Amino acid sequence: MNYRIIVITFVLTNSFNQTNIMKILLVEDEPFMLEAISSVIENTGSLVVKTDNAAEAKKLLDTDIFGLVITDLYLPEPDGFGLVNYIKQNPKTKNIPVVVVSGMVDHKEKLASKVPADAWISKPFSLDQLLEPLKKYLAIEV
Repeated sequence: MNYRIIVITFVLTNSFNQTNIMKILLVEDEPFMLEAISSVIENTGSLVVKTDNAAEAKKLLDTDIFGLVITDLYLPEPDGFGLVNYIKQNPKTKNIPVVVVSGMVDHKEKLASKVPADAWISKPFSLDQLLEPLKKYLAIEV
């Protein structure tokens, strides 16, 4: 498997004129969706850390700081269900907002008890649906 990781960085300036660097972790095993989602985010002037599997995502979460995680649920083992639970049960990462992008959002009520995500986006999605969590959780203007 070829792992490509690209850092997508959000630069936010606070009232003290200090720059805060925030990274978004994007986890998606479908190459087209990985590129489509990252392209939309990059068009906001931002950068992203991309991976196509949850095992690599866990390693990245253990070694870096992220402001947001966007993940598919149906990934090769370990799957996105385990990844979201790992994030929310880990003291270091439990406060990172997690956005699930999945074709299974219609079953969100059933999945919510198994997947403690902060937001859900249904595939296929609109640009506005994808950008809404960035506005909400990272307080950026897009």
